[in-house]
Amino acid sequence: MKTIMIATDFSNASYSAVKYGIRLGAILDIRVVLFHAFQVVTIIPDAYTSIDINDLKETAEKELRKEAMELRQNSSQIIDVLAVEGDESTMIQLYANRYSECLLICGIKSKGKLFNRFLGDTITALLKTMQISLLVVPEGFEWMPIKKITLASAIDTETDLETLDQLKSIATTFESKILIVRVLETKFSVIEEIKYHSERLTSYLKDFTPEYYFPKSNDVTASLNEFASAKNIGLMVMISHPHNMLDRIFAISETDTMVFRTAIPLMILPEIKMKNKLNEKKKENAVA
Repeated sequence: MKTIMIATDFSNASYSAVKYGIRLGAILDIRVVLFHAFQVVTIIPDAYTSIDINDLKETAEKELRKEAMELRQNSSQIIDVLAVEGDESTMIQLYANRYSECLLICGIKSKGKLFNRFLGDTITALLKTMQISLLVVPEGFEWMPIKKITLASAIDTETDLETLDQLKSIATTFESKILIVRVLETKFSVIEEIKYHSERLTSYLKDFTPEYYFPKSNDVTASLNEFASAKNIGLMVMISHPHNMLDRIFAISETDTMVFRTAIPLMILPEIKMKNKLNEKKKENAVA
C-alpha cells in the first residue's frame, strides 16, 4: 500500500472518513490524497449565466485544504488535494487507478439513516466494478487502534492469497490479531470447512497465528456484526468476488449488504484469481 485516496462530498459521513483516513495515513507513513468530484447541474434560467468550472474547482480544493490542515496529525504530514469535474464513481475509479497500490476510503451514513446519492449510488457502483481496495467508514466512527482484525473468509481454491497483502500490511503495522470468521449455514460442517478452506489461509497468515470461528446463521451480516461487537474488532475485511453481468444487475451480495450495515470500518479487497495471474505471467514470458 503506497497511497490512501479519500473521496469526500463534504458531508458529515465523509468527514468521519477523512478523519480516519488521514490518521491511518500518518501511522502507515504513506501518501494521502483528499479527492472530490463535482458535477455542474445544467438549468436553463430566464437570464443565462455562465458557470466557470475553474471557479468550482478552486472553491472545492480550498475546502479540501481546509480539512487537511485541520485534521493532519502533525505539521510534517503532507496531504494532497484534488477536485475534478465529472461523475463521482467514474472519476474516483479513474484517479484511484493512477496511484500505485491505492487504498480508497469512503464514508457511509450510519445504520438506520438514509444515504445520499454520493454515499449510496457511488459506493454501489464502485462495488460492481472495483479493481482497487475500498475501506468504508461509518458516520460518527471514532478512531480506535486496530488491535483485532476480522477476516470474513470467502477463500476458495481459485483465490490467490496475495489478495490479502494489504491486510497483512495493516496487521503488521498495528501488531493486530487476526480472527478468521466463516458464517456457516446449518447444512455445512465445521470439519469440512476447516479441511477444505482453512489450511492455505493458516499457512499464508502464519506470522499472525490466526484464530478461526465458525458461527452458524442464515443472516451473515447480522452474525458478523454481532461477532465484531463481542470481540471488540477494530477492522473487518471482506473479499469482493467478480460477478457476471446478470449477477451485477440482479444479485445483492453479502459484501454489498455488509457495506450499508457495518458498525465498524470495513475493508473490501478485490479478489485476485490464480488463473488470471498465471495468464499474465504467460503473456509476460511470451513478450520477453
